[in-house]
Amino acid sequence: MFSSNYQVVFQGLDTLHIVYIGYFDSDWWESSELKVKKRKAQERKEVPYVKIGSALWEVSPKGNKEYVYCLMRNGWRVYVQSTRGTKPIYNQLKIEIPSSRLRLGLEDLDKEFRAIAFCVLSLGGERVQRVDITADISGFPMNDLNEYHFYGFPTKMKSINSDLMLEKFYSLGKESDLETVVVGKNPQLRIYDKKKLSIQQDPDWFECWYGKSYEEVLGSHDGDINQVPEITRFEFQLRAYTLREFQINSYNDLVEKIQGLWNYMGNKWLELKIDDPSIKVKRKLPVAPIWTFMRALKFNGNLKLKRVKPFGHDSSKNFEQIMGHFSSFLAKEKIPFTGSNEEHFKKELLWIFETFFLNSEKWDWIKFVSAFRQKKNQYSGI
Repeated sequence: MFSSNYQVVFQGLDTLHIVYIGYFDSDWWESSELKVKKRKAQERKEVPYVKIGSALWEVSPKGNKEYVYCLMRNGWRVYVQSTRGTKPIYNQLKIEIPSSRLRLGLEDLDKEFRAIAFCVLSLGGERVQRVDITADISGFPMNDLNEYHFYGFPTKMKSINSDLMLEKFYSLGKESDLETVVVGKNPQLRIYDKKKLSIQQDPDWFECWYGKSYEEVLGSHDGDINQVPEITRFEFQLRAYTLREFQINSYNDLVEKIQGLWNYMGNKWLELKIDDPSIKVKRKLPVAPIWTFMRALKFNGNLKLKRVKPFGHDSSKNFEQIMGHFSSFLAKEKIPFTGSNEEHFKKELLWIFETFFLNSEKWDWIKFVSAFRQKKNQYSGI
């Protein structure tokens, strides 16, 4: 299928989570009585509300692992975490903007979510926790993916998060009726049947993009769902850790770099190619027309981005893992310690490391040096 048959139904953001850190306004915190109202919501005797500015927000009976309280209004969600009297980093607010609002465009969006935050929090910082950049395209059925081959750049991507390996993806649905394909982890590409999902979960999508309800769209095709054009969504999902690698912290950073993110994901991170068993080197496979079409889409901003591993990354976690792996090795190999104090233990450990690692037949200096160079590249950018 050629790109002349493709049409963009929608392109833009579908998910946006913004986190704020600071001090909660003491008057708002005391008057909100979140603990009491959450308990009332759990008892289901009434629907409790909290005021943010002049608007009333429903208190959910549930929070999540990170945030104790959740407030809801018109699809928006505000998550609240507070430990009063401690460092402000523990007083956080997360705002999840619904897709129904994001479909209307980004104009004045920042004024809306920042107004919510300013009402309850003395701000100490703003960061984007998650963003999904999407394109809904008609004229490309999901099953056409069976003809294509996902090609990434594993050497480069091994050096950042190991977030994608060649051919590592999974799909949902029957082989003859593909519904969803997921590639990678963070970042992640999701390709799925938007028409089917909208019929099941989001019928307002048709109203937004066709100006008609789903029933009216179906009626215009004589009630035959197969005549309703196929809509496939291509969605790049990026979370906080990866966004930091692109130096995206605030919402303003994101708006400035949306085009750069889209270009990077479709050019340097992953490609969809036409599979040809006769071509052994997958890099030389021709790019699929749908991918060429997607690459040409224009979003906000026009910056070329460089993905760089943060220099100040705390390596203490790696150190803990090294100690854990080393202690497991000693226990499994039943290597005893005979030292009676810390100095004796240090000498024994040095001897064990030299004997069982550096002088072992399993130790491969070439592989070690190669891995070390790849890790150094993390701090040089890609």
